[in-house]
Amino acid sequence: MQSFNKKTNPDLNTHLINFQKIVTTIVLIFIVQTSVAQLKESLNLSLNSGWQFREANTERWMNATVPGCVHTDLVSNGVIEDVFNGSNEKNVQWIETKDWEYRSTFNIDEKLMAKENIDLVMEGLDTYADVFINETKVLEADNMFTGYTIPVKQFITNGQNTIRIYFHSAVNYVMPLFQASDVKYPADNDGAENKTSPYTRKAAYQFGWDIAPRMVGCGIWRSLKLEAWNGVKITDVYLRPIKITSKRAKYEAEVSLEATYSGPLQFIIRDYEDGELTAKKLIVNADNRKMKIKIPVSIKNPELWWPNGSGTQTLYDLDFEVVAGNDLYKTTKQIGVRTIEVINKADKDGKSFFVKVNELPTYMKGANYVPMDIFPSRVTPEQYSKLFADLKKSNFNMLRVWGGGIYESDEFYRLADENGILIWQDFMFSGTMYPVDSAFTERVRSEARYNIVRLHNHPSLALWCGNNEIQVAWDNWGWQKTYNITAAQATKMYDGYKKIFNEILPSEVEKSDSGMFYFASSPQSNWGNAAGLKSGDNHYWGVWHGEEPVESYQTNVPRFASEFGLPSLPEMNSIARFTTADDRNINSELMHNRMKSYKGLGLLEKYVDANYNAANDFEDFVYKTNVLQADAVTSAIEAQRISKPFCMGSLYWQLTDCWPGITWSSIDYYGKWKALQYRVKDAFEAVMITPQMEKNKVKLWIVDDKNIGFNATLDLRLINFTGKVLWNKDYKLKIKANESYALTIDSLFEELNEDGRKNVALECILFDSKGVISQRNLFFEKTKQLDLPAVEFEKDVCQYGKGYMLTLQSKTVAKNVCLTVVNGDADFSDNYFDMMPGEVRQVEITSPLSIEQVVANLKIRTMRKE
Repeated sequence: MQSFNKKTNPDLNTHLINFQKIVTTIVLIFIVQTSVAQLKESLNLSLNSGWQFREANTERWMNATVPGCVHTDLVSNGVIEDVFNGSNEKNVQWIETKDWEYRSTFNIDEKLMAKENIDLVMEGLDTYADVFINETKVLEADNMFTGYTIPVKQFITNGQNTIRIYFHSAVNYVMPLFQASDVKYPADNDGAENKTSPYTRKAAYQFGWDIAPRMVGCGIWRSLKLEAWNGVKITDVYLRPIKITSKRAKYEAEVSLEATYSGPLQFIIRDYEDGELTAKKLIVNADNRKMKIKIPVSIKNPELWWPNGSGTQTLYDLDFEVVAGNDLYKTTKQIGVRTIEVINKADKDGKSFFVKVNELPTYMKGANYVPMDIFPSRVTPEQYSKLFADLKKSNFNMLRVWGGGIYESDEFYRLADENGILIWQDFMFSGTMYPVDSAFTERVRSEARYNIVRLHNHPSLALWCGNNEIQVAWDNWGWQKTYNITAAQATKMYDGYKKIFNEILPSEVEKSDSGMFYFASSPQSNWGNAAGLKSGDNHYWGVWHGEEPVESYQTNVPRFASEFGLPSLPEMNSIARFTTADDRNINSELMHNRMKSYKGLGLLEKYVDANYNAANDFEDFVYKTNVLQADAVTSAIEAQRISKPFCMGSLYWQLTDCWPGITWSSIDYYGKWKALQYRVKDAFEAVMITPQMEKNKVKLWIVDDKNIGFNATLDLRLINFTGKVLWNKDYKLKIKANESYALTIDSLFEELNEDGRKNVALECILFDSKGVISQRNLFFEKTKQLDLPAVEFEKDVCQYGKGYMLTLQSKTVAKNVCLTVVNGDADFSDNYFDMMPGEVRQVEITSPLSIEQVVANLKIRTMRKE
């Protein structure tokens, strides 16, 4: 049968429209000339255990973990040291030049063997792999991103069987193609002299990137199993939306079947309409083939699925069962009822790029996601759960899954559905052109089809993008000159580009996810061109790659900011996990190795010095890079948000790390929040206020994403750094729904003079009858020019729930307060904040340490230069 089981994930900021609570059940039974009594289900046998591996053509077999990879298996067997410690990266490059072999045994009982069909289901092999069952080759795999299902009953027997997988070196396997090519593909991020990565459908970031080390390995990186079944198997159910309204959601359930018998299939659909059971029948014939059956499905009075911050995340479970003879096959699909549309068309300002959810234009707030490990098989469910909990409390509603990484796990997308995080999904192409021989394009087609079908029912899926930065690079980065590409070669390469991104990928999206927005390449416009800011999405890299000052964020606002950022170092406790004391130096070899960007630590130091006093030591430099990143990126977000609806999205680069490096991440490899993650939580509030200087005036914006409008009071106080109030004023405001409201204030400047601007701040608090909605402080000079006083904190730490509560107060301004438990694991509910004179701040601390250890090792740092 097919049934709906509703799950609702409540959102604290529930949308104004509340739909009636409902329970809807649809029963769908597939019957093949039999009663439903004494049914036997299909059987699964996991093949994840009992694995060994070795370097090919050697004698030593060692224990292996599946899912896993050769690097982590070598570490666990003591053959190599942890690749992230010190400079071990350079000591393990030999691994990519070797072939590796994995083997295991499994037992088949009579019950499983009696099934008519037995499939070997492999969700991920990395990458070139020959698969043998009882020494008979059943598969030659050639794509990391594609799963494989292979009929193997004829190759197995009752009792013990063997499976062996021979992995070819991804580098060596395609080297003949590289050597035979008359053109060298412009894979700038490939860390080898011979850039073979364009030939291989494997995660690009593993070949080296400015965010990643080079770790080209292999392995069984996702689960594998045997699946045994009789008669009919459901291979997919696609719930194609037909019409969605608050009164009824209509879908066409496209059920894909694989049949190994001939005969009639009878479909019985029982659909509850107004409490009465109605039945419909459909009979089709199966004749040993793959087939698709289209069945209308509807939900009356559905509760809509909304992104985080806009409403609840209601999900419906759909259980599908097919009965063939005495055998039962079943699967479950989950959907959220919603409409989604990307508007990307010419308008009065240029070319728009924004997302409508349930007909409501919605500002996208989020970041670019890179895999959480260079070896993605070792990311745990707990890490995924923590990540999405962090996103929800940080007020995110979108992630861009970047095209240089991987198509993420099923768990990742399930959590996105449950937490209301929309997914901008890149296809896994980035930073180069690609060969387009028939074998390569067929891999691309199969990869696209496999992943679209895997993901198309997820309500969190918002759009498909063909690639990351290839079009803008081809047009603007000078690849043709750098790689000596002739005109004839350029024509051939670009024809190949159009074949993949303008033909194959959009065609596959239309076939398997019809109606979903697709575009060929992000960004649609170049950051170096002022006109480009008015057209589509933009990767603005004037700050950092262009070496422009951070103030450039204020005047370079695109229609949709899909990449921008500045790097920073991880916190000191994280750095201690992969360094020795001698390494903790800005000029050490290890630190320069951890900064993979060609711009290097020198540019980061220049940005720090331009905005703050020069660092006193390495620890101070770590702290100031964090403050720099937070100040710069949040200033960009605020400039973008106040420009809405001209700008309708802020996705900064980048959220996560794949190794403990010096990158643009806001959450480091160990899951610790950098300063940026704390501050972006504020910048993404549903209602945000931001004051800015404009000559001798202050302009203050109030941005509302709540879509309901409200009355509020704005309290402004001009206060010096020791607590004296120089000016204050209240404003009664009526904020309209979903708007950016501007207020100009000029009278307070009568209280300022040239010297006074270095020791005063404007405190801005927006509140309503329920309390404070948003709060910001405006300083009138750069941080390095402020006359910051000495700070003495009154502090108290007490037990609070399962953790501790820190209460802080200072009589003077405290700028960029940074909390750390030295040499101890601790997480803070807030950090890197400013405190006004007399302000009391409470921060929750979560730590496995005792309260005595937390108090003894608590360190508080501020921007005051001692």
